[in-house]
Amino acid sequence: MRLPKILLAGSSESIRRAGVLSTLALALLTGCTDPAPTVTLPTGTLLEGPESSETVPDWAADMVWYQVFPERFANGDPDNDPIREPLPDPQNIPESWTTTEWTSDWYDRAPWEIEIAERHWETVRDRRYGGDLQGVLDKMDYLEQLGITGIYFNPLFWARSEHKYDGNTFHHIDPYFGPDPEGDFALMATETSDPSTWKMTAADGLFFEMVDAAHARGIRVLIDGVFNHSGQDFFAFQDLYARQQESPYVDWYKVLSWDDPATPENEFDWEGWWGAKRLPEFADNASVTDLHPGPKAYIY
Repeated sequence: MRLPKILLAGSSESIRRAGVLSTLALALLTGCTDPAPTVTLPTGTLLEGPESSETVPDWAADMVWYQVFPERFANGDPDNDPIREPLPDPQNIPESWTTTEWTSDWYDRAPWEIEIAERHWETVRDRRYGGDLQGVLDKMDYLEQLGITGIYFNPLFWARSEHKYDGNTFHHIDPYFGPDPEGDFALMATETSDPSTWKMTAADGLFFEMVDAAHARGIRVLIDGVFNHSGQDFFAFQDLYARQQESPYVDWYKVLSWDDPATPENEFDWEGWWGAKRLPEFADNASVTDLHPGPKAYIY
């Protein structure tokens, strides 16, 4: 399934006026000034989806992008460093777990790693270095001096993995990228699927501060929004897992089989992106040309 991508141009203040949290749920957020002129793509150009525009902004041709993998770029605020509990499988990680020392040798192994596995690759995915948005802000002058004109971020939404492609929400920046993870999680716990209950977290606010700092230097910001699938902690999937066919999100995902309550096993199964069950795939619409209307309404 191809997903439409949205380019949102303009100052971050104008984006706020359009709706702060709905903006975070869009695929792409870019821009420093007013919407730029566009050029028409050649006939036959492969587009991203049925709702994609047939034009692209002319500024895109000359961009100098700098890619930022947020968790590994710079630790600007050690007070917000990740802890053990939000890891994908904390029950399998010893309590001796700690964040990994910045600039340490990639193949050096911490005591907690040696404690649970013999090989490097078995534990490397559970490392956390503490990269955050404050680190990006601290390096903004450096990025400007490099001569870049755009920052491309790997996913920033709250997720358990280090890569953040297993999004557990698409309307909040990961709390560990912001200044107050504990406060952000407490705030998020008061929300429901109703957008009227959504509130801006400290991490969301710092994201907009970072966008402002980039725009002030003439640097555009692009975020990687992957809306083909979610993480298993995503509210709709959690409800579906618990309530099965009774869930209001019964059609949101590609379910392969339902649990049979008459048996001791749990037969519930779903399609994961490239077979990865941690990444349950959203369903398509009836014509298989777009997202199912349910998740699409949430995202867009």
